[in-house]
Amino acid sequence: MRKIGWIETYTGKKIYPLNMCQSNQTSICIDDIAHALSQTCRFGGHTREFYSVAQHACLVAMMVPNEFKLAALHHDDAEAYLGDVVSPVKGDVYLDQPDIDPGVDNDFSGLLPYSEYEKHFTSLIFKTLELGDSSIAGSPPVKLADKAALYFEQSVLMTGEVKYENKPTHEMIKLLADHNIRLGSSFKCWSPKEAKIRFMMTHYNLYKRGYPPSAYGDRKR
Repeated sequence: MRKIGWIETYTGKKIYPLNMCQSNQTSICIDDIAHALSQTCRFGGHTREFYSVAQHACLVAMMVPNEFKLAALHHDDAEAYLGDVVSPVKGDVYLDQPDIDPGVDNDFSGLLPYSEYEKHFTSLIFKTLELGDSSIAGSPPVKLADKAALYFEQSVLMTGEVKYENKPTHEMIKLLADHNIRLGSSFKCWSPKEAKIRFMMTHYNLYKRGYPPSAYGDRKR
């Protein structure tokens, strides 16, 4: 039986990234997520300056309707435990999910795509933090805001002409304009410390205001 590796989180918890059966709600906390995302650089680190996944999450949350804001803020939370795998690689990565105990049925055993691990951790995080249905993180409003944010970020953070090969849709341009976000405009990248604080504040402010609404669960406003 193969020994499964684990990582230690900022708060000292154990997480088994490749063991879906052993990762549970007691391993998940908002402080670890905010801390890790605030220190994880977007675009594989190939930016003019450090730009965190936490800041990206706050930007996406800003551009969606109220009922989608918490899901948007947490749409990349799995990266706190799996790391930020660049998009072109994600679709072609398969990881081995071993049988931890041969005597126990394990629905997760075998070779699984990275997306399954991402989906598992997203679902686990949403359940633990009481964020409602994790599928909302992949809903059309969140996806549109995510793509719009990506295009804007490329326009201000990347060097060279390659960034202009990805053309925005009319909907993306309109969404950015509706929030007074101009392509190529001056843009302040937050430090990891500031990004963590802002991510946490956004989370608690939204949670206090009662988002997500009852459509996502039974939690009272």
